[in-house]
Amino acid sequence: DRIVRRDATDLVVPDDLPGLREAVQDCVRTKGKMDRYWRVLQGDKSFVWVHGSGSYCGELDGYPVVLIIYGNATDGRNLYKDVVDNSQTMAFVCDCGTYEVLYANLAAREYGGDAEANLLGRTCYAYIQGRDEPCADCIMKTTAPGKTLNQDRFNASHGTWEHISGKHIEWFGRDAFIQYVQDITDSKIAQRKLEDAEQRYAVAVQGANLGVWEYRIKEHVIVGGNESFGKNGLPYRIENVPDSLIPRFGEENRTKLDNLYRRVEAGEPELTETFWWRPFP
Repeated sequence: DRIVRRDATDLVVPDDLPGLREAVQDCVRTKGKMDRYWRVLQGDKSFVWVHGSGSYCGELDGYPVVLIIYGNATDGRNLYKDVVDNSQTMAFVCDCGTYEVLYANLAAREYGGDAEANLLGRTCYAYIQGRDEPCADCIMKTTAPGKTLNQDRFNASHGTWEHISGKHIEWFGRDAFIQYVQDITDSKIAQRKLEDAEQRYAVAVQGANLGVWEYRIKEHVIVGGNESFGKNGLPYRIENVPDSLIPRFGEENRTKLDNLYRRVEAGEPELTETFWWRPFP
């Protein structure tokens, strides 16, 4: 302890000090080299990552001497800070073992309620999910290394739907997980409204005994939307439209049918025509 017990250790984030002390002691014991990342406090609410490389040099006045060259490890990463902070996508980096939030971009910090928030000692389950303990389905534990996570989830503490993507990474020598969070609440609401509207429409069509179909213009394919196709001897999917349909119509209707589909393909929003046709065998 006497070789590392100096006032400078007060600047090291307390959680990083045991690992730094062990690295220095191993360097002395083996008379070899060390390579380590740690965090240095800057004021009360921030820190910078430091990378140090050292080697055992011998003894001076009976004390071991280790030469350590270190520098700000975040300098290169700061080149991208403005880009990341200007993104509306939240980005978190969390320690897989301790759940500690190691990094959060501006959108993520604002999500936590304070853009200048102190992240030291904050856990992901408390900071992101507002929980008192790790999530039962923790994405860091359920996502295998080398795999990429993609899922939608409901955040009860914020009342929002989120799309989560992420993967395991090494972050300054730590086993970490980076996750990107996008608020998709508006799109989820729109999707539900569309599904409700489609369900109401299907019920109305069924009750009115109407035939409904979907024409996929680029593919020239008709897909039957309800039971009326089967009742009338039509397959669920009809290819090569309108050419495959024309033989099923009388001569007096064939030109009109062809023109109908040309008008659809031209983008005409509403069409009404009357035809007589022969059911499929």
